[in-house]
Amino acid sequence: MIWIALIALAADASADVAPPKDSAVYDVRCARDCRPYFPDAAARAHAGGGAVLQCRAGVDGVLEACEVLGERPEGVNFGVAARIMADRKVIRAVGAPRPGDTILVRVIFERRG
Repeated sequence: MIWIALIALAADASADVAPPKDSAVYDVRCARDCRPYFPDAAARAHAGGGAVLQCRAGVDGVLEACEVLGERPEGVNFGVAARIMADRKVIRAVGAPRPGDTILVRVIFERRG
């Protein structure tokens, strides 16, 4: 079984995917099922990982104009998957960022099963 945990960046300072220091970081939540976005390459490799996105906050936590700042492990498309989820409004920022602000979010993909 594959599932995706979406957690706040500040929750785990030891995580492999870290944002730039002194940045506002937000948790994200799925607006609908996130499982279809788990990268195929990661599923084949039985790998979990994550990505850090920089986005413009929209109304109601919508993530706009996102760019991938990094992913771990590299090469299994966690960054691409996280950006697609943001573009399709599958994930949203939690915590009331002001619309128009540039924010960072970390998306963690965990393989369970």
